[in-house]
Amino acid sequence: MNIHNDALTFQSLATKRTTFVLATKNRSRFLSRALTRAKELRQSDDELIVIDGGSRDDTLQVLRASSDFIDAIVSEPDFSEAHAINKGLLLARGLYIKLLTDDDVIYATGMKAALELMDNNPSVDIMICGGTKIVGGKPVTAYVPPGSGYGSSVESVFKYGACGIGLVLRRSALARTGLMNPNAVSVDQDYVVRAIASGAKVVFARIHLYEHPILPHSGAVARRAELERDLARIRAEFGTPVPRHVATLRALRRWVGSIPYLGPPLTRVWRRSGRNRPQRLGTPPPPVWDGGFS
Repeated sequence: MNIHNDALTFQSLATKRTTFVLATKNRSRFLSRALTRAKELRQSDDELIVIDGGSRDDTLQVLRASSDFIDAIVSEPDFSEAHAINKGLLLARGLYIKLLTDDDVIYATGMKAALELMDNNPSVDIMICGGTKIVGGKPVTAYVPPGSGYGSSVESVFKYGACGIGLVLRRSALARTGLMNPNAVSVDQDYVVRAIASGAKVVFARIHLYEHPILPHSGAVARRAELERDLARIRAEFGTPVPRHVATLRALRRWVGSIPYLGPPLTRVWRRSGRNRPQRLGTPPPPVWDGGFS
């Protein structure tokens, strides 16, 4: 048997270019549109894997109606978002992996640019692209300015964040970073911090990849208190605890929000005051989507 040296790498065994993993559960009202968007992203040498957490609505009927372009469907109970995602990661055959959600938009032009950038930078394990979050009906840009050194230390994640919608993974990196933490609430930040700590090369790419609406069912809203506690755990685990005054203010905010009748309006006033507060460092420059690394 003649085996060439260039056929002995893990990457050389990938049989697909990109694996798209869509995790969903009891969200059939979003699913049809999400599958339509996934079909537009999926090229002939890609694959689409859908992980359903054992939905009790008509999710399976929606999936069966689109089975002509879905390569694999898993439908069984899971206990967390990361648990579902990990099943998709284990099934992936692509050189690259892109996680999808059922209520976000991934731009095809941004996806193409991201994959080309990964092709041209084989040392990059994980790339985080920018995008637009819709918060309270208003667009908020997720962006890291040039020269920030994103990925050089875990501190860059705590400073700029790590939105999982912007993640593009090189499949071979999973051997170093491991899978997602199934017990994490802030799954994306937990994974990126652990990846950096493991020595993986993580970068932020100035590519406008997605639109991410923050809806009432979004984790950032529905599980806000849990997210804050989990972020504090991640910080403590990696030696960067939340400053005491910040932790105190967050605890006070949670307590105020729990007061019946009075809590919700006070919380809304608190958030509005934060949005209207002038920035001490001045208005940041507009984002430049030039495909460079920050």
